[in-house]
Order: sequence, then structure tokens, then C-alpha cells
Amino acid sequence: MEARAPAADVARILRSGYAAWHEQLTKLVDRAHSEGDMAACADPALVARGLAAMVDGVAIGMLRDGSRLAKRRRLATLRDWLNILRQTG
Repeated sequence: MEARAPAADVARILRSGYAAWHEQLTKLVDRAHSEGDMAACADPALVARGLAAMVDGVAIGMLRDGSRLAKRRRLATLRDWLNILRQTG
């Protein structure tokens, strides 16, 4: 029988992974701004949190409703949101 990790260990691992993902997203937002692909923003970390929340929402929606049309619609929503970020700051 395989031993299970305590819930606290699993939570720590998830937080660590999410923190690393957020750090990478923040760097990508900074780079997009410096390369002119996105409008200036007051707080790249805040934009990164919003992007992470949007991606999480799209992923949950895709898991909940696996139809191809729903997937395309959700990915189009994500692309639309990214295009808005390119235009506004």
C-alpha cells in the first residue's frame, strides 16, 4: 500500500508551484511591456494574478464541460483578455 502525503505537505507543494508560476507570469508581463507587446501597467504582479485567475477559470471550465465548442469559446475569451491587456494599461 502506498503512503499518502499529509495534507499540509500537499498544500505546501501546491503553494510553491503556484508561487513559481506567478513569478514567471510577472516576468512575462514585464517582458511584454518592455518589448512593446503590452501597454504599461502600474503593477505587473497584479496583472499576473489576474492572468493566473483567468487561466484557472478557463481550465476549470474546460474540465467541467469538455465539448470542443466550449473549449474554443473559452480559449477565445482568454485571447480576447490578452488583447485587451495589449491595448490598455
